[in-house]
Amino acid sequence: MFRTLLMLCVCMVLTACSGTPSDTLVEESVAQQKTISNMIRVVSVEKLNGWKDQEFYVADVRYELEFLTDYKTFSESLQDETPDNLVGSFFNGFGLLSLSMQYGKFEKGQKVTERAEFRFRDTENGWQLAE
Repeated sequence: MFRTLLMLCVCMVLTACSGTPSDTLVEESVAQQKTISNMIRVVSVEKLNGWKDQEFYVADVRYELEFLTDYKTFSESLQDETPDNLVGSFFNGFGLLSLSMQYGKFEKGQKVTERAEFRFRDTENGWQLAE
């Protein structure tokens, strides 16, 4: 009984000190970074590989995005902006341009699979996605 308890404690300590961010943290970080409210949501995330690179941990990730609206509807919603929100619509226009350059004239429900590397830094508050 004592041996089993001791082994369990050792396993827990070693797991806590593994030196890498958890798969769950990687998935949540990718979803948070790639989600655009009312525009794009992350459908799935898969960590393919990971390695230490100087002060960072690099996670090689494949993820699938889904468009929640289409290009035409989003661009029309920008035209409906009021003058007091002109700055916001100016930046949204650049966002739309960037999205259309990357994905073309996207359609609602369209899914896109991408692969990218995400860098994490080990901080006093645990692993955090590096900006």
